[in-house]
Amino acid sequence: MATAVSRPCAGRSRDILWRVLGWRIVASIVWSVLFLPICTTVFIIFSRIDLFHPIQWLSDSFSDLYSSYVIFYFLLLSVVIIIISIFNVEFYAVVPSIPCSRLALIGKIIHPQQLMHSFIHAAMGMVMAWCAAVITQGQYSFLVVPCTGTNSFGSPAAQTCLNEYHLFFLLTGAFMGYSYSLLYFVNNMNYLPFPIIQQYKFLRFRRSLLLLVKHSCVESLFLVRNFCILYYFLEETAFQTPKSSQMPRPSVPPLVKTSLFSSKLSTPDVVSPFGTPFGSSVMNRMAGIFDVNTCYGSPQSPQLIRRGPRLWTSASDQQMTEFSNPSPSTSISAEGKTMRQPSVIYSWIQNKREQIKNFLSKRVLIMYFFSKHPEASIQAVFSDAQMHIWALEGLSHLVAASFTEDRFGVVQTTLPAILNTLLTLQEAVDKYFKLPHASSKPPRISGSLVDTSYKTLRFAFRASLKTAIYRITTTFGEHLNAVQASAEHQKRLQQFLEFKE
Repeated sequence: MATAVSRPCAGRSRDILWRVLGWRIVASIVWSVLFLPICTTVFIIFSRIDLFHPIQWLSDSFSDLYSSYVIFYFLLLSVVIIIISIFNVEFYAVVPSIPCSRLALIGKIIHPQQLMHSFIHAAMGMVMAWCAAVITQGQYSFLVVPCTGTNSFGSPAAQTCLNEYHLFFLLTGAFMGYSYSLLYFVNNMNYLPFPIIQQYKFLRFRRSLLLLVKHSCVESLFLVRNFCILYYFLEETAFQTPKSSQMPRPSVPPLVKTSLFSSKLSTPDVVSPFGTPFGSSVMNRMAGIFDVNTCYGSPQSPQLIRRGPRLWTSASDQQMTEFSNPSPSTSISAEGKTMRQPSVIYSWIQNKREQIKNFLSKRVLIMYFFSKHPEASIQAVFSDAQMHIWALEGLSHLVAASFTEDRFGVVQTTLPAILNTLLTLQEAVDKYFKLPHASSKPPRISGSLVDTSYKTLRFAFRASLKTAIYRITTTFGEHLNAVQASAEHQKRLQQFLEFKE
């Protein structure tokens, strides 16, 4: 029933979003496509830079602009922009999604819709990287190239190898596309803020242009740096020579050329019995990672430090103590002289008990994912405060206007209830601001392109609430003394009348 009701609501909200933002979305896509030739021209000029032959450099660059393959890639990139824009629009929201814990953040990232968004962006990033690699020409043009200088049974020209330069371009595009999608949801880039001060479009465009260029360059360099580090370590892991294996290297042609980053990384001398570069040393390393005894000591070791308060009750701790200290009768006979060989079932139960105990000994990691961040929890409470801000402004203006325009006093009959509601709301808001982990001052908004105004919604809500009460008290003045309210509310109203709040 809830699903059936939520679907029409989601459809109506999407219709309203398209009515309000439809022409803006279409205009942004059109402007992005119109700026694409300029960006393509700049990319071609810089990719063929030759300072020692400037005339030849510029003539070759502009001649490539009118070639058929560049026009085809230009049309392909236009389709990519349209697809990315459509998928981004589907996730636009006026209420930010703020995860209160790390587990909630992981759940937000691995949501099926978010995974589809990430997959599409990774694919589109790979397409854009492929277009950039082919436009650059030279050693980046093709993914598969003829192998030269290889010792194989056939002719060197008959063998083909993967072009690592081209492969690096494709993987970089996929990584940047996925990273953008990840940051899109983590930083709430799909949140549509409502600026208090409305500005002309040209002024906003002029103010945001340099900021957009700076943000794009910095983020691109940041992502490329991260991928280079990741690519280096993954390649080093893949080409690491296993020491424990003694099998000779099979005579197969290499699939990947020399590394882009280190000449020391080459094809391994030996491989595992499975025919892959991963040897037994990698498996030993993985086994060392999951071996708890190497880090925390044996469960029977006296060096194992007992932790503080646990998530479960003392009864469960007592049970775990009994599990870890089984009865001596299982291993010693009644006379205490002869030893009995443990059965297979007993060994299996003991193994499972040790595994459970090791799992419970790592409850700090569980708390790391389940613990809620106080600041994020408060931000989640006020995530939809923008609608309440508009409601407060509209209600206070109507009540203030009724003082001179409501001749029959209809609004005045509900004025005590309105004031009591506003004052009760102010008390509740003040309690949130008095929490030990709550910030009393709004955070400084950086000059980044990512909008973080949702983090200051509670401060805007408190200011709007106080402004709404002041608007009513300054309009009615001393007439509010006749309003029926509790002693605490009367005291607060007097503070507003005296401008002491």
